[in-house]
Amino acid sequence: EAVVSTQSTGEKNVCGEWLEREIGSGAPTQDAVVLSTPLITYQEAVEHFRELDMSSHEEHIITSINLSGITKLIAQMCGPPRMKQELKNEKAFIFCLAQCQFDNSDATDFRLLLTIYKVLTGSTLDCARYGSHWQDIGFQGTDPATDLRGTGMLSLLAILYLVREHKGLATKLYQLSLHETQNFPFCVLLINLAKTALVALRNGYLNKEANRRFAVIPVYCDVFVALTLEYHKIWKTGKTIRDSGFVLKRLEDRTKSSSECMDLIRGLKRYCNEKDGIFEKNDIVFLNVSKEKSYENSQSKVKKYAAR
Repeated sequence: EAVVSTQSTGEKNVCGEWLEREIGSGAPTQDAVVLSTPLITYQEAVEHFRELDMSSHEEHIITSINLSGITKLIAQMCGPPRMKQELKNEKAFIFCLAQCQFDNSDATDFRLLLTIYKVLTGSTLDCARYGSHWQDIGFQGTDPATDLRGTGMLSLLAILYLVREHKGLATKLYQLSLHETQNFPFCVLLINLAKTALVALRNGYLNKEANRRFAVIPVYCDVFVALTLEYHKIWKTGKTIRDSGFVLKRLEDRTKSSSECMDLIRGLKRYCNEKDGIFEKNDIVFLNVSKEKSYENSQSKVKKYAAR
């Protein structure tokens, strides 16, 4: 349930638009009362979407590339392996989620948006469903739903995964997006990267790793976050909005094969488990990459650090 909070002077700008739209009053007063909806976790969001009826989207999704003739023969000989039959429903779920559009009647959909906004901005109070404040986190206009049309709620879930499970990286990239000369639309960028990861999944380049882990969603999320990490590495070298097309094309090229996608995942694993021997408190290792001893050791290190 939403928590009722008393607005402080420092939060007037954050909540003023909410008050005008939802309460219908003029300028907010010192005694104005606003809502503070609890943040949603990534796992809660996944469970919510799994409970939805996706049958209306199933006939519209394309989960793999249909090849024929010599092209099909070459793909069978040299291309990525087929995904295990037991995983195809989970793969279809991802593509159905990309077809799902933002539902104003679903409180959980808005809760995802609120969580992303609050984590990035540090606000503790709710904001309006519509308004210019969404541009502060890199949406193009006053209604974030219009930016989600290409990849639907999948892109919003991917962004939630980033800000909740890799908050340190999300914060670094968000701060860079606000740079005076290197600024870029944060959420619009992430929507593009979510689409790039989805294309890699459709092309079969995540099949090998998904088969190995016997899971699809974690592999998709890892590739998405890995692309985010690579974007940050490239952008912080001095890139500006004029370089955005080139950088996005470079990242697309990093997902054109199974080996390239695995390199991305390995790079993300190194970033999360090493970081020059220093762990950030807000970074949560949620990779499920393997059951190797090195991974188990990294988990114990995280626990020791968190206990300090």
